[in-house]
Amino acid sequence: MEIQKNFAEYKENGEDKIRLVEVFGSLLDPKQRSKVLKSGGKMEKVGDVKRTGWKLSFDKYNIKGEAVLNLIKTRSKKDVYYTKVYKTDAKAFNAIMEREMGPITADKWRRGRKVNINSYKPTVMSSEFGETVIFLISEEGRQTVSTNIKSTYVNTVKDGIIQSFRGRKKKTNLRVLFQAISRSAGAEQMFVDLVEDAEEKYGIIDCIYNLCIKEFSEIELNQMNEKNKIRIINPFLLTWGNMTRVLGYRGIKAVCKKIVTLNSRLEPFRKNNLFLMQLENLKDFIVKLFDEIRQTEFNNKKGEIKSIGPTSTSKILHLICPDFFIMWDSKIRAEYKKNNANGENYFEFLMEMKSLWESHKTTIKDLEHKFGKKHTRIIDQYNYMKAEWLNEEDE
Repeated sequence: MEIQKNFAEYKENGEDKIRLVEVFGSLLDPKQRSKVLKSGGKMEKVGDVKRTGWKLSFDKYNIKGEAVLNLIKTRSKKDVYYTKVYKTDAKAFNAIMEREMGPITADKWRRGRKVNINSYKPTVMSSEFGETVIFLISEEGRQTVSTNIKSTYVNTVKDGIIQSFRGRKKKTNLRVLFQAISRSAGAEQMFVDLVEDAEEKYGIIDCIYNLCIKEFSEIELNQMNEKNKIRIINPFLLTWGNMTRVLGYRGIKAVCKKIVTLNSRLEPFRKNNLFLMQLENLKDFIVKLFDEIRQTEFNNKKGEIKSIGPTSTSKILHLICPDFFIMWDSKIRAEYKKNNANGENYFEFLMEMKSLWESHKTTIKDLEHKFGKKHTRIIDQYNYMKAEWLNEEDE
């Protein structure tokens, strides 16, 4: 059974007391723990604790003016977060206490004096390893403050989660951190921050995307030739789209042939706008079109039979109809739970993207103007960065 109690009984213990300290924030990062060890103390990893009914919240600013995390009790079984437990000697414990509380506050606390209500305080909790000490801000001292995904502190915690956990535990904690940032920053600011982050990281290579979209819009599909394939299709799908392993040049040849075959169905559709159409009326068209392209087969250079696949199909359709079709990849599909990756799933995905547009219409329009990109590409950047953030792969 999980127990919380105050830390008073520990004050009387001697200097050689070995304590189990439970960490959930920046101390997950090895670089931050190394600063603690400069005290001459020792920390030894014990294991992980699954805290059910707890979640992260940004409840205070540190001395640098950055919002920092608190672990708060929700009592909801849906809320889960994994912490790390370390065995510490007295020097390490005191260094952690001063780091979490601040030297002055820690000294006041040791001498039994009153500390600010919004200070971190040592709290004793039960675990499978025994009683642990965790530094929390009490419920009455909480005051939610604002942060963003670019914050140094946020990225320190994210790096700590990535280095401290693997598999399901890592994915769970990254999602809980992301949700805490979203609550703190607000949904609109989070959308802006993710798209701006995409521009900062990938804005230069998007020059290829922009030129390919522009030039392809000037070509009639039934007039596609070898020059178009070399100048537009290859760089869009292989260089910018990173589909070399999936398609290769033989796959590109199959793509071009399929585009010409479908030109009579696609050409009238090229000027359509996803957010101005009644999608329900187009379901059969979209599902059949997507699956026909997705299932197109070709022989790779090893003689193996391959198909164009769901990710390449979405990119091909976006190139042809950039105001209507939105791209996805395996991580985005996982985020939206489109595990079948077929035409039916893709239609559902487009319906959800239309709802996303309705929820963030003003923000998306502002970002379109700022970066000179189509609304469908802005949404794709948001999806890509969110999925990338939440699905860091194990090394």
